Amino acid sequence: MDRVRIEAIGPEDWERYRTIRLEALRTDPDAFGSTFQREESRSEHDWRTRLEASDARTFVAIDAADSSFVGLVTCAPYAGHARHVGLFSMWVSPSIRGHGVGKALVRELIAWARTLPGIDGILLEVADENLAAVKLYESMGFVPNGIRGSLPPPREHVLEHQRVHTFAKASE
Repeated sequence: MDRVRIEAIGPEDWERYRTIRLEALRTDPDAFGSTFQREESRSEHDWRTRLEASDARTFVAIDAADSSFVGLVTCAPYAGHARHVGLFSMWVSPSIRGHGVGKALVRELIAWARTLPGIDGILLEVADENLAAVKLYESMGFVPNGIRGSLPPPREHVLEHQRVHTFAKASE
């Protein structure tokens, strides 16, 4: 983990963000609700808009050796859940998996989400078969909440479940 730092990025980083997001979709297509084809067609404006939303934050893992982005995660509103935000687009480059980068990204996301007024926790969806991700989320305090589903077509065969991380109250 010494060779990687975690930072929040903004609209000025749109090209590098686009590159890693497309790499994630190309490398692990069954881990995301969106597809490479859908994301590849987005305009510069679309990419910048994602990164400038005041109610969302994208964190990247940056390799100290060459300043390349080697991981990402986004925290944004979760539709239908006013008191929870969502953890989206979590991905770590295969070349650096198993070195704590995912945990560092999630830790940073949790710390930021805790600063949001009126937010009690974080929701995410993870593929049942993605055992490494399930183990990571479990180690970070995310527990299944009983909600199950699948990815949208054309990957409806990928079954997933929702997990929640609830923030402890100050009095607890």
